[in-house]
Amino acid sequence: MSTKMNKLMAAAVAVLGVIGTTPLLAQEAADGGQKEVKFTDVFFHLSAEAIVLWILLIGSVVMISFIIELFIRIRAKALMPPAVVALLQDAMNTYNYQVAFDTCKANQCFLTQCLGPAIKVIGLGKHAVEEALNENFAKYSVQLKSRNNYLSVIGVVAPMIGLTGTVLGMMKAFATLGQSGVANMTGLSSAISEVLIATASGLTVAIPAFIFFYYFKNVATSVFTDAHTQLKTLLRNVPYDQLAGFQVADGEQAAQQ
Repeated sequence: MSTKMNKLMAAAVAVLGVIGTTPLLAQEAADGGQKEVKFTDVFFHLSAEAIVLWILLIGSVVMISFIIELFIRIRAKALMPPAVVALLQDAMNTYNYQVAFDTCKANQCFLTQCLGPAIKVIGLGKHAVEEALNENFAKYSVQLKSRNNYLSVIGVVAPMIGLTGTVLGMMKAFATLGQSGVANMTGLSSAISEVLIATASGLTVAIPAFIFFYYFKNVATSVFTDAHTQLKTLLRNVPYDQLAGFQVADGEQAAQQ
């Protein structure tokens, strides 16, 4: 029993000693001794750690695509184009609900996707209009916000994947130590370097994913609040009592009307 404990303690001391002497090993590489392990050495080497790095690379590409998409889509000008808002304000203020409905159909954006169905049932009363407005507002806002949730998923999963590479690298490190003992410091230090590369890669993907997740979460809260206020403003002066039974014409019916 004591022999096994002594071996484990010796292994732990050896690993800690290698970690502490990593700069020295890098210096030896510069002097023509041991070669320092680089990211590309692991990345292009067929191993479990390389697979982990490739998965993280794919995750980073997906993350960047989501960030670019969210920058484009979650903006006040994208959700509520000023020109479209001006047209809708003019139509609603002059009680020309057919023009307002046609404007919504001709200019598809978040605002018109919510307002169009509400105008379509305007003859059924205020309750029907608010129900249609709230239903479509929730539907389309959730669709946009769901894209941001993927950033949170990447932020959670990336460190786990990096940790997988860390565990695989430590298994290799102790396997090398068990086979060759402390005499083979080159193989041991190389395995530990792969551990650090996998860990760092996971964090490199996770940190910006979380930063942009919370950024877009705050932006979405502000923008959607403004959009909801704008929708309420457009419908504020609708004389529901005078519009009982009113129906907007859709498609060819609008042209005939």
